[in-house]
Amino acid sequence: MKTYTFTVPKENAGERLGLFLSSNVPMKLSNKAIKRMIDAKQCRVNETVEKFASYKVRGSDKIELVTYDQSTKENDPESTKIKVLFEDDHLIVINKPIALTCLSSNFEARLDLSPLYRVHRLDRDTTGAMILAKTKKAKLGIEQLFRKREVHKLYHALCIGIFNQKVLEIENYLAPVCEYDGGKIFKSVPEEKGRFAKSIFRIKETKGDYAFVHCKTITSVTHQIRVHAYENQMPVVGDFQYARNQKFHSFAKRPMLHAYNLEFIHPITSEKITITAPYAEDFRNAKETIFG
Repeated sequence: MKTYTFTVPKENAGERLGLFLSSNVPMKLSNKAIKRMIDAKQCRVNETVEKFASYKVRGSDKIELVTYDQSTKENDPESTKIKVLFEDDHLIVINKPIALTCLSSNFEARLDLSPLYRVHRLDRDTTGAMILAKTKKAKLGIEQLFRKREVHKLYHALCIGIFNQKVLEIENYLAPVCEYDGGKIFKSVPEEKGRFAKSIFRIKETKGDYAFVHCKTITSVTHQIRVHAYENQMPVVGDFQYARNQKFHSFAKRPMLHAYNLEFIHPITSEKITITAPYAEDFRNAKETIFG
């Protein structure tokens, strides 16, 4: 990984961002490669993520571009092996890698198992423990546990902000209100317009503006942790979909959120199942960078 920084000269004012970068980055990169980096939120202008290569730069703009070794496969969903955390004749629990959408077909081919039934989801760039059912009976059983809130879920997150409370319990109603960067944006809304969402945040460690947070979700609403964190002035590090103007972190290409632990009673065998998912490499590195 390497970060390039530039200050736009007055004579370059009005140039498209993509053209300015392709002319100034020392390494040989095509216009398409530059655009892919901008699309991947690897570029900031005046400390704000800029996602349009067509942005016209201004004199004195401060530009940062983060580049990564093209040989790395860390964030390539096609080359990342899926680790199985638990498996029996009814269920399989995996450690979902980065950049993999939660479609059953994505897992059937990679795990060489068919059919598989998705019973809950994680965001595309959230890693960690995820349950898949092997049979319809197991699928119905797990879904009932989720409806009854008997699947206990613990996430670990790295957040940035001001942390005046050690424990924060949040209850409200969430609904999608708009789209940004190809995805839906959720926010708190009046009760009659949204789904009930409850989270409990426990601040485990702080350093400067950063905190290592344990997030327990009582409900399962899309983007729940990310919205609750953002609306309480402690957005998840790297979550530029919500906190678009947060400080740039070269170690966070995605939201630093990991589904760390699951606990539930097996719907078929009645066995108590406790699953812990090891961190993805980028999450572990980010945590070590911040807290040592």
